[in-house]
This record gives sequence, C-alpha cells and structure tokens, in this order.
Amino acid sequence: MLVNPSTIIIGGGVAGLYSAIGLDEWDGNYILLEGKNEIGWSERTTGGLAKFWLDNYNIQLPVDVIATTIKSVEIIGKNFTTYKLSYDDTIGYVIKPIEFVKHLSKKIKGQVKLGERVYGYREMSDNMIKVVTDKNTYIAKHVINASGPYGVGVKYPSKSDMIIGYERGIKYKDAENTIKIFFNELAPMGYLWDFDGGGETRRIGLGFPMDIPMNPKANLLSFMHMQNIDGEIVHEFSHPIPVAYPLDSVVEGNVAFVGDAGRFVFSSTGGGLQGAMLSGFNAGLSLRHGNFATYLLWYYNFRKYLVRHYKIKRLLYSFSLDEIDDLLYTLKDYKPRTLNPIIELSRVVRYLMVRKPKIIYKAMNTLI
Repeated sequence: MLVNPSTIIIGGGVAGLYSAIGLDEWDGNYILLEGKNEIGWSERTTGGLAKFWLDNYNIQLPVDVIATTIKSVEIIGKNFTTYKLSYDDTIGYVIKPIEFVKHLSKKIKGQVKLGERVYGYREMSDNMIKVVTDKNTYIAKHVINASGPYGVGVKYPSKSDMIIGYERGIKYKDAENTIKIFFNELAPMGYLWDFDGGGETRRIGLGFPMDIPMNPKANLLSFMHMQNIDGEIVHEFSHPIPVAYPLDSVVEGNVAFVGDAGRFVFSSTGGGLQGAMLSGFNAGLSLRHGNFATYLLWYYNFRKYLVRHYKIKRLLYSFSLDEIDDLLYTLKDYKPRTLNPIIELSRVVRYLMVRKPKIIYKAMNTLI
C-alpha cells in the first residue's frame, strides 16, 4: 500500500485521470484523491469534442463512449438570421461524460482513494509537499492539482470571467447530427446551445457571466418554451466554467495545475475537455524527468491558443446583438475550406474586412 507516494493527484475528473495516464507512461508512483465516492458520478460537461483537436494530438476515443457525431453547425441571431455550415465528414463528437470518465478510471494503474476530500497542502522546508485530507496526511514530492475552478489552492477568476453553464437533456426522437448556437437576450454576453446528444436526446443549455444578475434556469425554460421544446428530462445540471485570461504559469514549485484548475478552457466556447485531457497528460508525463519543466515548455506553446480564444471572447462581448445579426447575414455565402479553427478564423476576418470594415475595425480596437 502506498503511504507516501512520489505524486499526489487531486481530483478524479478528466484532467486528474489523464494526469494518471501520463504518469503511467513511466510507471509513476502516485495516489489519486477524489472527494466523491464514485469516479464519474455527476460529471458535469456538455461532452463536446472537436475532431480537429483530437486528430491534431492523435487522441483516439473508444466507440462505446461516443454518444453521437456532429456534422453541421447553425449559428442563429436574435432575429433568427442563420448561418449554416454542413460537412460530409464528422467535425466533432458528443461523448457520454460519465461513461468516458469511468472508462479512463479503468485504464490507470495507480491507487485511487474515493471519498477523501483534500483540505489543503503546503510545501515544507525540504521541498516535499504535505497534503492534508479529511482522513489522512500524505507527504509527496509533487502534486498535480486537478481540483476544478474553485478547488483547493486554485486562483479564482473574477465573476465576469466565470460563466455559469446550465443544461438540460431532453428525450427527443428527431434529433440530428447538428449543433445550433443562439445569440439573444436570454444569454447576455454568452450563448445558448441545442444539439444532438445521442440516444434520442437533445442537450439544451446556456451560459453567461456570473456577474450578470439573471436566473439561468428561468432563462433556459423561457428559451425552451419559445422553441416549443418539451420532453422527458434525462439530465440537468449547472456548473461554473472559467473563461478567464490564461495564467502566466501553471506551475508553482512542485505543484502543477491542470484542467479547470489551470484555466485550460477555450474562452470563446467554454470548451474545456480538450484542455483537461492535454494538460493532465503532459503534466503527468513531465515527471518522467523528475520535475514539471517539460510541462511548462508545452504550456507556453499551448497558451497561445488559450490567449486567442480569450480575445475572441472579448470580441464577442463587444458586439451588440444587432451587429451579430448583421455579421451572420454577411457570412451567408462564406464557405470554410478546412476543419482547422485557427486557419478558418483568419479567413473569416479577411472575408468580413472587405464586406464589413467598420465592424472589423471596431473589433481590432477591442482586441488591442
């Protein structure tokens, strides 16, 4: 039995489990601490993963955790101006979040301790770290912190940089392989979503900054009523999402922050699964060399994507709903060439620069 392992992982979500998978690449000596009594219970995520990022990092998803595939996107403004993208190929996956986390937990080799809540940790004079839980005290050389946006030892973003996401899963037989994004007054400085969740289920939700005094559940119910959406509730949850400017560093001494604890969220979409997987794996793998140096090198490269998404978020915040409608109308004839979001974003900007220079000029001033 491991009493004082070389590494403690705090949190048994996607980021924590991928940290363990990274450690397992070289037989790391670790304990994973999870405050809940079951891995996978109440895993709160919409479950969307872009195919581009999976392919880019050669990540393979097991078939039994894929709920459905996404092949088209519709973006809808407040006046129902719609821009639609359709592809012959898959552009994204919707996974079964709880099944995915349980699948990952079966792959790891280290010791998992459930129902053990971490109270705190501190570095001692010999550079070892003391981790105190409600049941035990551990001494470890390294800690990987995957405890979430409000976890122990985490730097909390301001409320304006925290999205409150609220979602319902509804039984619906006619769901298709599509995702719809809505911009209207019910999700100020955010958006609503409605997409095929697999298994004859639609996932319908919204997200907007926590500092806006509105009730997300009431707003979502209003949206569902407006769209005439009804059916048996399959799941329902709300959760905080850090859409803040990325940290200067995700390492403090012998502690590495991964997943939501390290702000690995694409701020423009609120998507955090890719960041959780990649940050966790690279933090765990880095300890092959006895420290987090290679994790930091990886982060400084990946951070540029996080910064870019934060700037896009600010840009979206700067647009009025009427301006978004105008842009969607202008994009009606735009056709993407690749699934690479970075390339396509540059192409969209150039396309709009010719057709809507005033709005793009405003956007550039916002991003400076």
